[in-house]
Amino acid sequence: MTPTFGEALRRFRQTSNDSERFNRRLSQERLGELIGDEMGDMGYSGAAISYWELGESKINAEDRNVLIALIKVLHKCGGLRILDDANQLLEAGNYRILDIKETQQIFGEIAEEINVEPPTPKQDTSRSLFPLLLENLFSISEDEYQALITTVEEGPRPTWPRLLAAFMRKASDNWSLGKPPLK
Repeated sequence: MTPTFGEALRRFRQTSNDSERFNRRLSQERLGELIGDEMGDMGYSGAAISYWELGESKINAEDRNVLIALIKVLHKCGGLRILDDANQLLEAGNYRILDIKETQQIFGEIAEEINVEPPTPKQDTSRSLFPLLLENLFSISEDEYQALITTVEEGPRPTWPRLLAAFMRKASDNWSLGKPPLK
């Protein structure tokens, strides 16, 4: 069973050590203070952290700076050791995972060695089912499809909505013009 954001946060906080208070676990109150230090503001109360852990309140997805500060503090205190831990916490709260810039901001120089982007699949030169479907059902050649992919990858993540929109636009253009399917 996948943990909730609150359960994951509690687990990562309880495995964190307060660097300024020797051999002490990171308390909810101290975590709130350190988030504030990281953000340059007053931070959060121990009660606010408790509400997050209990699932009674949630960090707004638009407050990305709070999430980044939270992850940065947990990483500095040893609770979040690797990128996968940070992304697991974010995914548990239904937040988007860290992008390259955020990863470098949190994990520093080591982030350059981490492959954040999913590996691109190797091109198969043999005929597969996917290009045949593109060509016969949607009247889009493999070259046109690759051009669509290249175009939509230029924007911010996630790319799939732009790819879907571009693909459907191309397909509807072909259907509305009455072009026969490619052979």
